[in-house]
Amino acid sequence: MPNTFNISVKPEIAAVSALVTIVDTVVDAIRATDVPGINSNIDANETKLIIIDTVCDQIRDIDVPNIQANIDSNETKIDTVDTVVDAIQVKTDGLPYKIRGVFSVAYEISDSGTLLDVINISGQGKLFYIVIRCDNAGDTVEVVLTVDNATSRAYAFTGSSVFQVVYLSDAYSLVNGFDLNSQDVTTSDINSFNLEFATALRVQFRRSAGTNDNVRCKVGYSLDDL
Repeated sequence: MPNTFNISVKPEIAAVSALVTIVDTVVDAIRATDVPGINSNIDANETKLIIIDTVCDQIRDIDVPNIQANIDSNETKIDTVDTVVDAIQVKTDGLPYKIRGVFSVAYEISDSGTLLDVINISGQGKLFYIVIRCDNAGDTVEVVLTVDNATSRAYAFTGSSVFQVVYLSDAYSLVNGFDLNSQDVTTSDINSFNLEFATALRVQFRRSAGTNDNVRCKVGYSLDDL
């Protein structure tokens, strides 16, 4: 007699059916809520992308050409500056590194009543000092200084045979000129004009009074190396 038996799968089918129902509920929720939300976000992003694309078009069509125009303009200006710099360099390449010239001394002796040049030079440089002397205290030495376009009033000294240091002593009474004075070199603290000239320097002297001996004048200066 054959064996027979029955296997029931109803519980499993019921369980699967329940799971299918849950999945269907979730899918319905996704379809009802999430998908519209995603679509809404996509639509919003599409709007933003359109705005971004519009801005990019503006940058491409307006800003980039303007930037390029500014670059071209600046390149022209840079070329102009470079040309000027090159011209300056051509001029400066020929200049010596040492601008201030060497120290020099001019010295003259005279018994003439006519003004004599101790120095008369053109250019720019520096006047350091002027020293005068009468060999005989009974004579008078007179000195005149011209710096660029300004000339001093004639300064006369007498009464001593000691060297005198000449210095500026402007009384501000001259429209286009200045006054000089002097002090004994043995007592004077003044030993330098320290006066720069731009175009010319001239120092003249003479024996303006007396008939005894020579008068002397010495000038310390430098002429710039340009």
